[in-house]
Amino acid sequence: MTTVKMSAYLVVMLVAARCFPAVAQDLSGNDPHWMKAEGQDCWVRNPSPKDHQSITWSGGCKNRLANGHGAVDFTNPDEGIEIITTGNMIDGSFRGRVTQDIISPGNVHVYRETDFANGLPNGYGYYRAERNGIKTLEYTGQFVDGRMSGQGHGIYYNPATGQPERDFNGIWAEGKPSVANTIPSTSGSSAGGSSSSIPVQAQAPTSTPTPQSQSASQDDAQRQADIQEAKSYWWTAASDHITGSQYMPAFKQMRDDPNATGWMAKWEISSYFERKYAFSKDVSPENLLAAYQRKLYWDQELLTLITQNPSVAPSFASVSRTKYDIAQDKSNISKYQTQIQEAQEKAAADKREQAQQAAEDAAFRKKLPSLLAERKDIGDKVCLLNGYVGYVENVHGNKIEVKTREGVTRGGVMLNQWENKDWIDYNKTYKCE
Repeated sequence: MTTVKMSAYLVVMLVAARCFPAVAQDLSGNDPHWMKAEGQDCWVRNPSPKDHQSITWSGGCKNRLANGHGAVDFTNPDEGIEIITTGNMIDGSFRGRVTQDIISPGNVHVYRETDFANGLPNGYGYYRAERNGIKTLEYTGQFVDGRMSGQGHGIYYNPATGQPERDFNGIWAEGKPSVANTIPSTSGSSAGGSSSSIPVQAQAPTSTPTPQSQSASQDDAQRQADIQEAKSYWWTAASDHITGSQYMPAFKQMRDDPNATGWMAKWEISSYFERKYAFSKDVSPENLLAAYQRKLYWDQELLTLITQNPSVAPSFASVSRTKYDIAQDKSNISKYQTQIQEAQEKAAADKREQAQQAAEDAAFRKKLPSLLAERKDIGDKVCLLNGYVGYVENVHGNKIEVKTREGVTRGGVMLNQWENKDWIDYNKTYKCE
């Protein structure tokens, strides 16, 4: 299968995995768009029904429809695909923030986390694809009706080496970048070179866009937003009746240089992004990453300016000091990107474990009636439905006498122990190991 075909295949499967708004429910089993979860009379919407598909559902059920928070494990053995979707279910369809782990043939693994509206990914989201454990594409940005559209940042990686090859930061449409801004990878590749990366959709990119890499219109819009944000911050600081006087020069500089063309305005904006979360006790890595990415932008602007005219700035904004600040910015960006990726991988692993446990529980519930009906004889070890384990002492009609041991422990030490013998219904126990 070629790269292009595999890419199209993944996109098709992702569309098949999405959930749709509530529609009229036919829970008779005649409508293939509604699937009954294994082991329970609970139904889930399936937008792309095929033969031999099966699902499990780990959440609650209301009026025979999946409701509440939980995970759907969708499998199709004919195509070798497994999709684990986790989020909030309303009347059989997912709504709100939803995550998906998709495992496809060829050792392809896709992870997506997006906002859902109208049954489709809409709003801000993240998408990452891997093949053979090597990342092939990562995207963070806007989604419209299930596809990457709007402002976004995507990086294509070489599927053999895992090194970044093409970097697109700007406007995306219909799942593809419409404005390409290339940042060469460490291997020297560029957007103009060849790439066999799988073009699927992706959290924070592993490389940071430079000011020169952004389009003029996007760059100007973001710069103006940064300037206004920094100006508002310094004005608030300058307005404090106790400490405001020390911040007034910063505000005046921002006011007098509205386009931040001078070194001092650039330096004040960089300082603002460094201080933005400095006094907050609970800041997410995502917020810190965004702040240091913007700080890097302004430090690079400052470096460009003072490199051309070193005498324009004092020692605390010198070329050597600014280069040092840029190195620190990149170090912090790398740190928070790693934290975010590790947290996402842990969350995905936890969700897979929860889904696996839910599937095992569903399988056990399915076979429990046959286990309860099995013959029990004197001496058999049996498990009770309340969790106790005992041994059969006597059998009489539809009753069996079970001996159990109970006790009180403290600090792992058995302080007291006694035996109980109870007659219980024959089909309220099952033989266990």
